[in-house]
Amino acid sequence: MQQIQRSSERQKEILTATLSLVGKHGVQNVTIAQICQQSGASVGSVYHHFGDREGILYALYRESFASCFEQIREAVVVAESAEAGIQALVFTYLQWVEANPERASFIYEASQGSLLRRYVAEIQAFKGAFYADIF
Repeated sequence: MQQIQRSSERQKEILTATLSLVGKHGVQNVTIAQICQQSGASVGSVYHHFGDREGILYALYRESFASCFEQIREAVVVAESAEAGIQALVFTYLQWVEANPERASFIYEASQGSLLRRYVAEIQAFKGAFYADIF
């Protein structure tokens, strides 16, 4: 149990370091070496948990979207009409962007081009499940 907790903590440290580095250098310029240095994780640990650089970025992308989606879901499910639901969605999204500028910038930047090309199906499924849940 303690090893599982430590593994989870290590993953969070790696993702936190990655988000910080993306904010400083841009998503295209972040390297595994920088992530290891900032997180204190070994190269082996990074590859063990995430597979490769793209795997780290996908995990951060998914975690960031999950944070945003959960807040939107909470706001939308209590809306009493479709109009109120749309207003709640937009308002909550804008609040999330304002409260999480690094994550919002990361999502935008990572969505451009083919950075997460290997994970397109997973991203579509993740987003599709969210939309199906609230609409």
